[in-house]
Amino acid sequence: MSQEARDELAGGPLSKCADEACVPISAAGRSSHWQASLLRQGDRGIEQLDDEVVDHNVDWLLAQCDQAHKAVLVLRDDSGRVVPLFVHDGQVDIGFGSTAVCAVKIRRHVLVGNFPESPPVDWSAAMNALAEMMPSNGAVFLLGVVRDEGLGQALASGALKRSFFVCEHGAEYARRLCVLGNSLDEYLASLPAKSRQDLRRSIRRFESNFAGRFEFSTSCSTAEVTDFLNRVEAVSKRTYQARQHGLGIVADSYIGNKVIEGALRGYARCYLLTVDGQPVAWRIGFLFNEVYSSHHVGYDPDFEKWHPGVVLHLHSVRDLSENFMGVHTLDMLYGDNDFKRKASNLSRIERNYYLFPRTPRGWATSFALRSFNGLSGLIGWVLDRAGVKVAIRRWLRRA
Repeated sequence: MSQEARDELAGGPLSKCADEACVPISAAGRSSHWQASLLRQGDRGIEQLDDEVVDHNVDWLLAQCDQAHKAVLVLRDDSGRVVPLFVHDGQVDIGFGSTAVCAVKIRRHVLVGNFPESPPVDWSAAMNALAEMMPSNGAVFLLGVVRDEGLGQALASGALKRSFFVCEHGAEYARRLCVLGNSLDEYLASLPAKSRQDLRRSIRRFESNFAGRFEFSTSCSTAEVTDFLNRVEAVSKRTYQARQHGLGIVADSYIGNKVIEGALRGYARCYLLTVDGQPVAWRIGFLFNEVYSSHHVGYDPDFEKWHPGVVLHLHSVRDLSENFMGVHTLDMLYGDNDFKRKASNLSRIERNYYLFPRTPRGWATSFALRSFNGLSGLIGWVLDRAGVKVAIRRWLRRA
């Protein structure tokens, strides 16, 4: 690949149209011909087969390209299979847990997992082709790779290590999903008895204590979603997600822009629970091809003992299962926690990975990341064995 093409992928200015950015690639060991296209917002998307994962939709990813450094890299083979990666400038934080010691700037290529039909050999070919065009500061972030799918098998077998330094990012986790059924009662009946009783108790307690004072509402249009964001923003600043991870809900931000784009396309569905007109819990999500992806959930920490997040979840399930024909799953996305375990009736094992090019820079970054992750894991194991890990985590969240 020419240096000009590599510079373009590294985030340099685009002077060519999307068609001219296409680079045909022959993947080693296969007769398929892979082609890579770098697209920016305003470029025309490509035709795709239906996919229940909204982050596999090229047009949707293009809508997220609200700044010059953002782009979508599309890998296609001659049978029409599509692998889209969201590309942006970012950094890899290297440190202990959520505490960063240093950060390495990268050109991050994000690929969301859940491709159940693609076998390992296809992933070996596609990712080998991707490695050929990776810029020197590039990295691939694989998000939500399902253990038993082809990509997960290719990673486990070491097939991708010929082209990348492979780093596991975080521990393996169970992704929790809610199979909805046709009503809230049908969903609750699918849960274990103890979980069902706890959830029912929470909603009865909340509705009894705040009778006549609470309201549950839905926002879908751009005007409704804009109002929703403005109402939630001030309360969101006080949440753990905002204070610890910078994930507060801000109307004029990446999260805000994303949900507005979702509203323009008819995907956004935001839920709000209020008491005396003030937000106490909220959920931002996208309804796409009969799956609701729950992206952001938060609640007012002053109402924590009343479990407003549980109440909001149950009202959300009622809306999706009783008001939409064919919507079958509420996906609680990445990571795991006690509430997700209690509220889900289906799960799958996933993991996140970083892939770094096999260059001196890639080796140094991967070595540092693996070393600190290993040390962080050892410290966590020691604290867990000592019986203080959960207590420390709770203290940090409240501090």
